[in-house]
Amino acid sequence: MQQEQLILALDDIGAVRFGSFRLKSGVQSPFYLDLRTAVTRPQLCRAMAELLVARTTAVTYDAVVGIPYTAVPIATHMSAITGKPLLQLRKERKHYGTGGLVVGDYTAGMRCLVVDDLVTTGQSKLETIEALKAEGLRAEHIAVVIDRSSEATAQLATHGLQLHALTSVATLVQTLLRAGRISNADAEAVDNFIHSSEQSDRSDNTAVRKPTAPSGPLLQRIRDTMQRKKSNLVLSLDVTDQQRFFAILEACAPSLCMVKTHADIMQGDLNAFSRRLRRTAEQADLLILEDRKFADIGSTVQKQFQAGPARIAEWADLVTVHMIAGEAILDGLLPDSAGAAGADCGALLLARMSSRGNLISQEYTRRVFEIGGRRRHQVPGYIGHAEDHAALRALKRQVPPGQLLLVPGVNLSAQGDDLGQQYLDVNSAVSGGADAIIVGRGIYQEQDPAAAAQSYRSAAWSALQHRMEEET
Repeated sequence: MQQEQLILALDDIGAVRFGSFRLKSGVQSPFYLDLRTAVTRPQLCRAMAELLVARTTAVTYDAVVGIPYTAVPIATHMSAITGKPLLQLRKERKHYGTGGLVVGDYTAGMRCLVVDDLVTTGQSKLETIEALKAEGLRAEHIAVVIDRSSEATAQLATHGLQLHALTSVATLVQTLLRAGRISNADAEAVDNFIHSSEQSDRSDNTAVRKPTAPSGPLLQRIRDTMQRKKSNLVLSLDVTDQQRFFAILEACAPSLCMVKTHADIMQGDLNAFSRRLRRTAEQADLLILEDRKFADIGSTVQKQFQAGPARIAEWADLVTVHMIAGEAILDGLLPDSAGAAGADCGALLLARMSSRGNLISQEYTRRVFEIGGRRRHQVPGYIGHAEDHAALRALKRQVPPGQLLLVPGVNLSAQGDDLGQQYLDVNSAVSGGADAIIVGRGIYQEQDPAAAAQSYRSAAWSALQHRMEEET
């Protein structure tokens, strides 16, 4: 089967469609590609594999890796054709059995050919290669059936990666037009869409994505506070005694941009606590993050936020929110009306947790970022953790442009505890993508919390400046 025959065969089974389709990014597209139906047909799947093997004859590789899920059958056929081992990459790392992300017979240093059905931005390809590198494998070549964007080759090349595509959308459209399968209007709509997308990509300078929704003033306030104090350190002060709480906070305040609290663990008069906390934060130029982790329906979280013994809406600048209840939780939690209690408060969404064995999946994380990206006026950022530097870099790439990633579970040296907490060291966290680090026991359990806070602040701020210099 040749390229033109493949394109017609994909059209025959409805893998190529024209009309109006809403993509995962929220963008309306005049065409849609779905190769999931193609890989269920053995002969067609085999034909795609044969063409990809021919397309990559000049590439030296030791194993084939298909990105889950559509590309796995294609990679399986390629493995059978070439006799190269097939490695399978799990969607998520197992924390039981043999563990790990990669399944198969491999040794460190093996060269992998990464296979996928489509490429648009190259995001999932970069994440896959980071995961392979974390397992000691090498990957410099990517083979795909269809390149949706003519910019992908150049974008991946900036990461030292070479793309090998069987065909492009432009070639696909012209082939179908010549065969009388689509109209001139369809072809023109696709051409205009691709041209518009490429213009947007270039204006973003490929490395800096533009926000899709306006930001709120709280995001700028956080950035301004960080810059004024030359600090990206958040103290998670999980101390139950008010006297000790404020002694530590006041000693550490010069090194902090934010303090994270759990009002529901505090002993004594909560009203007195919140008033003093608000006063201390204003005097020390700090933001207050109440780590309430709201997770109920809108009407319930509204009462939890505005009423109850803590009356969080009256003193917190930010609160943490689980999105398990859906996007409507933000409608109930954060009022839009000016002057209402909590109207100036923002939400940090829980995208990943630092506890070992937590149940947050990659799909859940992706949906959290989608929702937060639409709610930039209410959501300045996210709380997210990853088990290592490579995984954190992959997580950071998913964060909508302009929003912040705050990373918990950070210590001056990576370690864990007997309660399931996992730690990253400061440099790995910040170079991996943390805009701010959240530190708790590494500061408040030290004999001199103020000195510990200064050490964390210095290390984290220096790492952030270094990362920003590299990114520019």
